[in-house]
Amino acid sequence: MLTINFSKKSESDFLKYIENLKGELADLVRAEVEDSMLKIEEKAASQVRVDTGNLKNSIQSKPIKVEGKQITGGVEVGAEYAPYVEFGTGTAVKIPSELQEFAAEFKGDGIKQVNLIARPFFYPEVFNQRKELPKRIDKTIAAYLKRNQ
Repeated sequence: MLTINFSKKSESDFLKYIENLKGELADLVRAEVEDSMLKIEEKAASQVRVDTGNLKNSIQSKPIKVEGKQITGGVEVGAEYAPYVEFGTGTAVKIPSELQEFAAEFKGDGIKQVNLIARPFFYPEVFNQRKELPKRIDKTIAAYLKRNQ
């Protein structure tokens, strides 16, 4: 399963940010986050190569839940072989630098080299949404504040 986690610092900052938002504004921000998750899910599903449909059908966004200081939700790829499609295998491995540690979890013993080329379908949109989401949140907040002046 592929997942995205916040670092302790960014999670803490994000939680403080959400705690400071109240009512409708918090709902608008959560809606933007959910929209980004759906965009990741849709883009990943449209980019993945389909043989049986198992990989495509395993891409699922999870609803955001805010309970106390805990925020859960995200987009998951449940097919066990997803990392090998995303990053490739053998000598054809292609891993973005910030995902090296995560991808290392799937490294084999070097006994067999299948050499499947990397076919990224998930992380390109994750990286795109990570860049676009703060801009959309800022825009949404600005529009909200302008409406409620």
